[in-house]
Amino acid sequence: MLRMRTLVGVAVLIGLAQAACGNDTVENAAETPETPAQAAEQAGSVAATPTVAIVEPADGTALDGPNVRIVLSAQNITIAPATDTRPGTGHHHLFVNVPITAPGEPIPAGAPGIIHLGQAQTSHELTELAAGDYTVIAVIGDMVHRRLDPQAVDTVRFTVR
Repeated sequence: MLRMRTLVGVAVLIGLAQAACGNDTVENAAETPETPAQAAEQAGSVAATPTVAIVEPADGTALDGPNVRIVLSAQNITIAPATDTRPGTGHHHLFVNVPITAPGEPIPAGAPGIIHLGQAQTSHELTELAAGDYTVIAVIGDMVHRRLDPQAVDTVRFTVR
């Protein structure tokens, strides 16, 4: 945060100096960040927010059961085994017909409806599903099984025939 404030301060000083020298042209204004986020982005110090997506099945699909394959993708994070303690890593969890845990709370192990993909898996087959409606929420958790903050979550709803 201090680095971002410093970058913004420097950018403001450069802009003031240009204005004082009569160099405040449209071209120079485009190079001077207008917000702290723009200043940090121009400095290359903003890390993109991790996201997760359920690639399969498509939302609202009616599927022949009893098995349904869930395929996941992630952006701006490395999917790694749960034991990986490096920054910028996480692993997938699936919440099947259960609500996700609150921010900061650990994702419970062994709880019905919660599947830990702790070996860096990017897909999982739900087996022996009864006919009915299902909601699957994909959540990326960190090495201590807490939801990322800001959260990386995606939801898909489907029906098994």
